[in-house]
Amino acid sequence: MRYEIKSLGVWSFVKVSFFLHLVIGFVFGLFYAALLMMVFAVASSAPMDEMAGLPFDLRAIGPLLMIILPIVMAVGGAVFGTLFGVVVIAAYNLIVRMVGGIEFDLEPAALQQASPIPPVVSQSGLAPKYVAPPPPPTWNPPPPPPTVDPPRERGPEQA
Repeated sequence: MRYEIKSLGVWSFVKVSFFLHLVIGFVFGLFYAALLMMVFAVASSAPMDEMAGLPFDLRAIGPLLMIILPIVMAVGGAVFGTLFGVVVIAAYNLIVRMVGGIEFDLEPAALQQASPIPPVVSQSGLAPKYVAPPPPPTWNPPPPPPTVDPPRERGPEQA
């Protein structure tokens, strides 16, 4: 079967994209914060005459980075990533009107058949006992509706 994507829903994309960008931004923020903490730890162990221009200790910034950087990257990545995606989807929806959508073919998947071997249950460690599979469900059709005789025409004497 041949299908064509005519448009993409912007609002459904915004909901999913914002959440995914939020999670991914938070994870990358944690990674970068840990990396910067290591860099600052190495830099703060340098001799003081080389760092005479810095008015603060770099080791004090590390815990603050672990809190602030993941939040900033999560929110910033979610906002800007979602905005970029909305622009791309809006452009796609406009272009589809002029040149047509993305076409693709679908084929039905083959269903896997259940194993023909019935289940076996062991009783008290002796020989296994055969357990018959349950009977297939039966479908009983509903009874036919009751028959109703059509109304008979009344003569002038019955009126």
